[in-house]
Amino acid sequence: MICKVIISAMRESHRARTMFRKVDGFRYIMSVIVSMNGCLGADVKAPWCDIDKKAILTLLQCIFCTLTVAMRYEPTNIKFFKAEVSI
Repeated sequence: MICKVIISAMRESHRARTMFRKVDGFRYIMSVIVSMNGCLGADVKAPWCDIDKKAILTLLQCIFCTLTVAMRYEPTNIKFFKAEVSI
C-alpha cells in the first residue's frame, strides 16, 4: 500500500519530513479529515455511502500515522502544525 511506503520514507528521512511540511502536506491531510465529516455516522452521505467502513477506518489510520511520523523528531513541523494548521 502506498501509505506504508510514504510512512516508511518519512520515518527514515529528515528531508522527507521537511518536504512534507514545505509542500503543505499537513493542510492536505487535514482537508481530507474535514471532508470525512460524518462518514462513519448513521446517515452517511455521498461519496462515503459507497465505501466500506473498514476502508474508511484504514484511511483514518493512515492519516493519523502520517501525521505522527511527520512530527516525530521534527520540532519545526510541530511548531508549524500548532501555529499554521491547528485551530
